Amino acid sequence: MSKHLIKDVKNIDNSVVITPTDGSHKAYLTSKWYSSSKVSILVILKDTKKTIEFLDELNFFLPDKKDKIVFFPGYHILPFKSLAYHKETSTNRLAALSKIMNSGSEPLIIVTVVDTILQKLIPKKNLNDFAELVIANEEIDRDALILKLESGGYNKTSLVEDPGEYSVRGGILDIFSPGEKYPVRIEFFGDLVESLRYFSVFTQRGVKEIYETIIIPATEAILTRENLPHILARLRQAGTLARLEASKIRAYVNETREFGRFPGVESMLSIVYEELDTFFDYIPENTLLVMDSPDDLESRAMDFENKALINYKATAAESRLCVEPDSIYLKWDKIKSFIKSKKQISFKSFDLVNGPCVEEHLPQRLFAFQDNTDLSSSLKREGIKDNPLIPLVDWFNNHLAHKRIVLCVLSQESQAKRLLSLLQPYGIEPVPCNNFRAAIKKKPGIYYLFGDLSSGFVFKEDGLALVTENEIFGKKRIRRQSSARRDLKTKFITPEELKNGDIVVHIEHGVGQFEGICNLKVGNISQDFILIQYLDNDKLYLPVDRIEMIGKYIGVDGYTPILDKIGSKAWVKSKAKAKEEVEKMAADLLNLYAQRKVNKGFSFSRPDNYYNDFEAAFPYDETRDQLKAIDDVHLDMEANIPMDRLVCGDVGYGKTEVAIRAAFKAVNDGKQVAIVVPTTILAEQHLLTFKERFAQYPVNIECLSRFRTRKEQTRILKAMNSGLVDIVIGTHRLLSKDVDFKSLGLLVIDEEQRFGVKHKETLKKKRSSVDVLALTATPIPRTLHMSLTGMRDISVITTPPADRQPIISYISKYDDVIVKDAIKRELSRKGQIFFVHNNIKTIFKAAQNLEKLVPEAKIGVAHGRLSEIELEKVMFQFVNFEIDVLVCTTIIESGLDIPSANTMIINKVERFGLSQIYQLRGRIGRGDHQAYAYLFITDENTLTKDAKKRLSALMEHKDLGSGFQIAMKDLQIRGAGTALGASQSGHIAAVGYDMFLKLLDQAVHDLKGEETIEPLEPEINASMSAGFPDGYIESVEQRLTLYRRLSRITMVSDISDIQKELTDRYGKLPKEAENMLLKIMLRVYCIKAGVQRLDITPNTLTLCFSEKHRKKPLNSLNSALKSMAFFEFIKKDSIQIQLGRKRNNISKALLETRNILKAIA
Repeated sequence: MSKHLIKDVKNIDNSVVITPTDGSHKAYLTSKWYSSSKVSILVILKDTKKTIEFLDELNFFLPDKKDKIVFFPGYHILPFKSLAYHKETSTNRLAALSKIMNSGSEPLIIVTVVDTILQKLIPKKNLNDFAELVIANEEIDRDALILKLESGGYNKTSLVEDPGEYSVRGGILDIFSPGEKYPVRIEFFGDLVESLRYFSVFTQRGVKEIYETIIIPATEAILTRENLPHILARLRQAGTLARLEASKIRAYVNETREFGRFPGVESMLSIVYEELDTFFDYIPENTLLVMDSPDDLESRAMDFENKALINYKATAAESRLCVEPDSIYLKWDKIKSFIKSKKQISFKSFDLVNGPCVEEHLPQRLFAFQDNTDLSSSLKREGIKDNPLIPLVDWFNNHLAHKRIVLCVLSQESQAKRLLSLLQPYGIEPVPCNNFRAAIKKKPGIYYLFGDLSSGFVFKEDGLALVTENEIFGKKRIRRQSSARRDLKTKFITPEELKNGDIVVHIEHGVGQFEGICNLKVGNISQDFILIQYLDNDKLYLPVDRIEMIGKYIGVDGYTPILDKIGSKAWVKSKAKAKEEVEKMAADLLNLYAQRKVNKGFSFSRPDNYYNDFEAAFPYDETRDQLKAIDDVHLDMEANIPMDRLVCGDVGYGKTEVAIRAAFKAVNDGKQVAIVVPTTILAEQHLLTFKERFAQYPVNIECLSRFRTRKEQTRILKAMNSGLVDIVIGTHRLLSKDVDFKSLGLLVIDEEQRFGVKHKETLKKKRSSVDVLALTATPIPRTLHMSLTGMRDISVITTPPADRQPIISYISKYDDVIVKDAIKRELSRKGQIFFVHNNIKTIFKAAQNLEKLVPEAKIGVAHGRLSEIELEKVMFQFVNFEIDVLVCTTIIESGLDIPSANTMIINKVERFGLSQIYQLRGRIGRGDHQAYAYLFITDENTLTKDAKKRLSALMEHKDLGSGFQIAMKDLQIRGAGTALGASQSGHIAAVGYDMFLKLLDQAVHDLKGEETIEPLEPEINASMSAGFPDGYIESVEQRLTLYRRLSRITMVSDISDIQKELTDRYGKLPKEAENMLLKIMLRVYCIKAGVQRLDITPNTLTLCFSEKHRKKPLNSLNSALKSMAFFEFIKKDSIQIQLGRKRNNISKALLETRNILKAIA
């Protein structure tokens, strides 16, 4: 039948295929049509969610044609806002258009949403004219090329990371053209292209030499110098029609003249071009159209037309710049007539009421397939019994009897392992298979493979039966796109977080203020220094190769650090005081540890089938760290010493699931579980999460908190005492005297850092005998974590969950219209909104303004000065959908998970620290919907382009590389001390967090009787100019990053690596840069030889040794150096060596020094 279906449909111009339900069979049919015909196919669907599903399915059915599948995305906002369209969307659109245009005779499958084809596009001719072919060893006007990039909407940045960016460094031009897999690095000699190569955005190093590349525009609005007069004329005309004041029109014109474009220009293409093309002008003549439920499409299109009209009228009424809808949109009638002229196929669902009453003359085909609803519902029914998979096994055997190929489609390895282990008792062993192509060539049998399908189906005629893991395991897994290769970037090019004016801590001189890099000239020798300012304007110049001596100051909330005075005793005293405190702490920790080892605890049983089943129902893919934490907890619970484990991980990193699995294990062994949380709301939220995860199991879960009446509380307490309650969740009410358990097996403490000392004591008493699992979001730095191992078992979850949907963010000046539109848009999809306004004095004014803008929205206000009960009330209303918009300061409750809140508007974003924004962004984009963030700045000009890019990168979580690190650093250490179980905020404030940890680390080692040696930071004074000149590396941040990397080098071989990288990224090294690398080489040898200070001139070398770091005694120098050089002691640990007489050049001296140091080491 499928063969007939394919043949029939091919021969008839216009046909309807009846499919009773939605599902992956539509994509399967489409893939068959594509494979059997030699023409392109355009698939039109009703919304983005559907489209993404359809694309995944096509990729599954056509694994070898992935590069022929093109998605043409639409924009996310209506036109006429003063917002530039989302960068990534526009580059993806251009990449798609260019691919469709240049497909030649190769047929494609193009997938798009109905709204998108209503929009008119950049004329084909303009897109063609812009495309620039760059060929190695040919000449091209370099300056003209850069102008062209600007006119095509490219952004100039210091580091090229995303499509639509370019960067110029001397003779090197980096360009990331839309649609390319890698950015391209072009080396010019004058106007001659010397070489072309792809480079990696993570390492910024070249990957592969290429011969030619094509550059296409980054936005649809190409504003060239030649066309500017025409464009400005059309702009003035549109302004006059829209009744703008003359001054406003002038402002637009001037902005366009100065910057080459104005925000929002892409949404008014009719100003940029005289005539626009439509999507149908781009697709090949003989394209076959496939439409999913044409009636739905039509109603979506009409809806869109209405929206566009309303939006136009609203904009016109406010006399803001806009153009006639007809000039930028097609009418649906026009599109309908176009569709009629093409060969087309429509999917329709079966209309039961009226029978198939599709337009009479259209031939109809019924697609006879079976879906798996019966299978999945019988699996659900059996789920609780002892052999839950019987229905699946019968299903398998039935299809095998009919000689069909049975495919299980799974999402990842861990699911495959689960399925195999569950099927093993039935004697069924599915065979792994690479992809769908390979699978259908096999002989009948049961196979499994990885992919994303929304549903399975049985298609008898092709002898094919597919079943997906969602149908087998019941719960819909929420797919998330994994982000690979994140860690690479952190090592290489995370920009240094130091900005001028930041407070830093110098190991020897204490707290000072960072004032940037400066270049000092002495005689004819120039060198780069880091300038740090201390009290009374004392200045310290630190050579850049010793950058490791300073670290960013992290203190305690509400405490401003005081600068130290160079050479005063204050810093030494602060350090000594902190050291005392630290020694006390270390002793306490060791005591606690010793006590725990003596006590006996309950040892839980190993995971059984029930547990595996429970595990399979988790709707997300676990991250690597999460699995490790879960395993750690298992092993601890199975041991007979009471568990005391701390799981650290940022909000939303999946700590709760670790606790849920531990709770299941405890309940499974007949023990009770208590979960203590800091706030009532969190308790309610955990209650929902736990109830949802335990829905299939006979587990009794209760919640003790303020929201329960007296009567209920008494009932719950009784039930706990008699063992009727398995899991109880509550605030510190659980720690009261009247709370008794029948047999408590596990205590979970959530957000541990937020409990006071008194509560901690109560908890500690429980600790000695019960298994304790603490969760905290205060990150524990790695160094400390190492030294605390053994006293407190710690699992750190640092891999962020791969978010299903990246956040789409816009940055612009504050504009009521944008706010109104954003709120209305979120309300229309039944969502909620955070409006962050970090100023308590004006927060109610802001809320009133929103009430005026969007009268239909219910608005609540939350800030830190509210009493705990009031705050709880507001948050509770928000969680329960009684409030739509929450106007709040940055106080948004740390553990709250509100999947329905997916729009965040941040006002005056330039006043927030990066980490604060990072914390805030963790609040949205947790559900399955697309999340949006609007960042408003007071004045466009205060932020540099790079700063804007950083903001949006951070918001969209397109990794900052150091994203997690900043959050860790800058967290203003929400109760840094408390994570360590003591209250030494005063001392932390005095010496800074990093220093405090260093001291603690030492104290712990001392107590354990291990010797620790501080790493050597040699000082190297060589009479030669060294450093990276401004002309070579323009960006200060990049220079700082490089200096930081150089100062961490420990192997000589790494230096040549860096040299290669510098040549690749910035061109040939200038003399000063080469000297800088030589200096680093000497530094590496000094560390190996235990030299603390080295002074070198062309004729003499002075070495000063560090007693602690010396491997051999000084008197062994004789034998080491006897043949090489003559030396004499000038102090007891310093020697001087005469290298030569009357030399002017230092290079020979450097070589000799290297050999001498090598010999000593």
